[in-house]
Amino acid sequence: MSSNTTTQSGMSTRTKSILGVGGAAAIAALVFGGAGTGADFTASDRGDVTVSTGDLTLTLANGDLDYPDLAPGLSKTDTFTVTNTGSVASEGEFEFELDSASVSGLTEAQAANLTVKVGDNAAVPVTQVLGATFPLGELAPDQSKNVDVTFALNSAAGNEWQNKSATGKGVVTLRQG
Repeated sequence: MSSNTTTQSGMSTRTKSILGVGGAAAIAALVFGGAGTGADFTASDRGDVTVSTGDLTLTLANGDLDYPDLAPGLSKTDTFTVTNTGSVASEGEFEFELDSASVSGLTEAQAANLTVKVGDNAAVPVTQVLGATFPLGELAPDQSKNVDVTFALNSAAGNEWQNKSATGKGVVTLRQG
């Protein structure tokens, strides 16, 4: 048998005990996360995020090539140096921008007696260099490469070659590799 004593507030001691235990359980649930929130401890911090692009630049040393007094059966070599001064690896290429009229008065067969060899590429008739590109290979950042350019006049070239000249530009391009 249980004893049920009534207090001044009109609640029995047993009722007060039940409410007291229930209230304590509710407070404990809130404090210790048992109220269904599923909360855990967390921490966070922020760091800087930086995105930057590399650059592709080059320097050209001895870029003015000169081949004076070429005669049948002779070849002359001149060398330029290209340096990748950028921060990105690249593939180099060389291209002639020749004035096609500079060998005027020659037939294509006669003009084919003048050949050019760029770097490790095969020699080709000068008639085939306009618009052609010659690969120079890979250049890592800060890497330099010496490139030989050789012009040769075939020994079969005749008098039609006297006092002829070819002028233009040599263009070196680096492309991201």
